[in-house]
Amino acid sequence: MTDSAFLPYQDSEEEAECRARLIKAYAFVDFWTFGEGVELAWNVDPQCKLSMDRLSEGKRLLSDDAMNFQRVIQRKPSFRDRYSPSEFIQLARAHGVAFHDDWLLAIPSREPQNDLHPRVRTTLLTLIIGMAMGGYRYNPDAARNNAVADIQADIHQLGMSLGEDTIRTWLKKAVEEVLPQNHAEN
Repeated sequence: MTDSAFLPYQDSEEEAECRARLIKAYAFVDFWTFGEGVELAWNVDPQCKLSMDRLSEGKRLLSDDAMNFQRVIQRKPSFRDRYSPSEFIQLARAHGVAFHDDWLLAIPSREPQNDLHPRVRTTLLTLIIGMAMGGYRYNPDAARNNAVADIQADIHQLGMSLGEDTIRTWLKKAVEEVLPQNHAEN
């Protein structure tokens, strides 16, 4: 057996299907709890039939490496219970934990993207605020908006995931960067 961050088993078709379901469910969320990140690093999910089969057969789901990683990180003063997927992967890799390459390809970068042409950014922000105000009755002046929850619910219904904080952030950017210009022009 080699020193590996992964469990010592062949990557079967069933295992690949399990990982694909995990990626679909977890790659695009705003954060993972620390425990979720550890389980995902070792391709474990209680909702996955393969993982439940292993539990019922008494097989170990997490290696000693996983348990040691969890203990080391939880003792650090900088420990948090929530991490963005890219933050968790960066933390895990810094401690020698490897995620399957499929994860690395699926998780979108959460770093600020400055490579958009300013006109393209303005166009996208205009689309965001236009759809939010026109389709969801988003009111930028209101203290509370049901529109944010409605947008999130529609995105979820389409099989995608965005957190309310992410939606609020982009609506705020659109209001700050686009809306005043359009109001001044009208």
